[in-house]
Amino acid sequence: MNKPDKSKFPKWPVLAAVIAIVVSIAAATVVFRVTEPQKEAPKFEMKVERIETPAQLKDFPDLPKDVKNAFDLAKFHFFAPVEWWYVNAHLKDVEGNPFTLMFALLKNGALFGVITDVKAQRTVPIALTNQRVHQDGVKRKFTVGPSSITQPDAARLCYQLVLDQPAIGVDLEFCATKAPLAVNGTGEIQMGKAGKSAYFSITRAKVQGTGRHGERESHLSGTGWIDRQWGGWADTDFDRWDWMSLQIDGGGELLVFVFTLDGKVVHQIANYYPLEGEVEHGMDFTLTPTATWTSPATKATWDTAWTFAVPSRKATVTVTADVPSSEVDPVLWEGSVRFDGTWDGKPITGQGFFEERRKTW
Repeated sequence: MNKPDKSKFPKWPVLAAVIAIVVSIAAATVVFRVTEPQKEAPKFEMKVERIETPAQLKDFPDLPKDVKNAFDLAKFHFFAPVEWWYVNAHLKDVEGNPFTLMFALLKNGALFGVITDVKAQRTVPIALTNQRVHQDGVKRKFTVGPSSITQPDAARLCYQLVLDQPAIGVDLEFCATKAPLAVNGTGEIQMGKAGKSAYFSITRAKVQGTGRHGERESHLSGTGWIDRQWGGWADTDFDRWDWMSLQIDGGGELLVFVFTLDGKVVHQIANYYPLEGEVEHGMDFTLTPTATWTSPATKATWDTAWTFAVPSRKATVTVTADVPSSEVDPVLWEGSVRFDGTWDGKPITGQGFFEERRKTW
């Protein structure tokens, strides 16, 4: 592929205006509502060189088979009632303007996402249901409606994420730069009182590709995260979950998941994946909200800042949403965050994502 010609890339601050238009015109099936018939989305593809990174499976020779299988797009888990691929990313355009995104593709035909212009404090939420789902083991491709994730090469932990809508789109490649994590050490977590889920994460990936707003395109690059979950559980076992992924500047990641019912914690997990050394599971911690935002559209009140404390690691971390108004739909808030504080008594900073899911029953 040819290298990007920066002169052809618009300045991404135009996204602020474009997002304002998109939010105001959004659809019945998405969070958007269109005032004109939708035209077919202009086709586009990534116009940058593919990532050259230590993402070959041979670069991670000690990966257990279950971890390899979790990120093999030729393998699907038809027996599991619930399954999804999830990604998030912190990106910059060629001018250095910050953007973040999250997408979750579910095999039940749901697609959730949010694209955020951090500088302009604007978001484009996407919430689609009843979409056509296609799982192609030969092409290593999972498609939900207008979005897909593909593994072009079985020997590489690299994935192409595509979202193609008339108003906005992305074509991004995610390549692991660190061996995937088997969450809790076993790759299995408890979901509520009786539910179970397989859970594996690529906690750090190099990301680059193309973003589109209408007819305008620009090059994006940055750092991402990929989650794989599948299993079975009853939503009535909890009425809320709080989840966050934190990437520490200089290396190391934290994954935190808290399930709550009637205001009481049912189950919680925390995994610390250091730059070097063994992954730590089962840490005792507290996660305390310190600020909120109320949606003018749904009247729901969401937490937008938190204090995460781990006494055994002499850790106190302040986590703050980049854009408080990151509501995806009436039961889901998800947004990028920044954090600072101490870990093992030493200062840390970084970036991440926080997800709040509310009662769905």
